[in-house]
Amino acid sequence: MKKFFILLVAFTVSAGLYAQKSYSWAWPDPQNQCEVITKVDINDLVVDPFRPFDDNVGFALYGSRYRKAKHKLAWGNTLLFGGSVLSASLIITGINSLYDYDFGGAAILSGSAFLISSIWGGIHLWKKGRREIDSMMDDYVRQYAPAPKPNESSLNFGPTSHGVGLSLNF
Repeated sequence: MKKFFILLVAFTVSAGLYAQKSYSWAWPDPQNQCEVITKVDINDLVVDPFRPFDDNVGFALYGSRYRKAKHKLAWGNTLLFGGSVLSASLIITGINSLYDYDFGGAAILSGSAFLISSIWGGIHLWKKGRREIDSMMDDYVRQYAPAPKPNESSLNFGPTSHGVGLSLNF
């Protein structure tokens, strides 16, 4: 049972450290030269002013605020799922050794306390990071989304000074 517990902890830690993720960084090579095109046809250019919100846009526009929100989201996920697995294995070990050793009850109590605290803290961090990223996405869409087309019509329903109204804009 001890080997299983150690193996479970090792897998949990290695998943949290992204051990299987490969990074490829290319260093500039002075022997590798590229061809520069000096003549550009205007019909080949495609300009898309609105770019979807991804990590590159988040880091470029919001910087450390986006990085902190991503860290909160990642730590929330790690604490929620990793802490749950780790505390569940501690509870299982405590139940398994309840009648053999003296520390079975303590392992169950400490595993239960760690389970409750990791779930509460993980959900709290996850929710806080998601809320911060959502506010950045709303701000990005508000500032950089394409404007409505000039010949586009819209139908709105909302409150007016005399009650509720329906408006058709064209």
